[in-house]
Amino acid sequence: MPARRALISWLPVGVLVAFVAVQIFLMTTVSADPQSGSGFAMFSTVDILSTRRIVATGIVFDEPITFDIPDDLQEQAMRLRSQPTTARATQLARELAERQWDPVVEGAFARPTSVEVTVWGITAEGRTLSSRAMAAGAAP
Repeated sequence: MPARRALISWLPVGVLVAFVAVQIFLMTTVSADPQSGSGFAMFSTVDILSTRRIVATGIVFDEPITFDIPDDLQEQAMRLRSQPTTARATQLARELAERQWDPVVEGAFARPTSVEVTVWGITAEGRTLSSRAMAAGAAP
């Protein structure tokens, strides 16, 4: 009976340690947003979902353009911002590359010859804030 009581008394500590381990794993392997997992890091970082942005650029009619993410791809973009990976960035780049765009001449739609998607986050070192590329992908 005393061994069972000791085990039960250590159970909350074990659950807490497991929770922290999972949070560390998610933040280091898939750059998970610390705010979304209710982890302890939510109080110690400026890298949160609301500070991450996606920049999508490409070439249409030999002109460089910046793409706005269409409404029907916003959910995919949100997943990319929340957990930035090369695979997700590449998939969004492919989706954008398959669309017709009108960057220069009204009514002259064309597909881009290339698209690059990059997720940018904020990092802090001391009192200095800077941007860092968290994931990038491209489509021909």
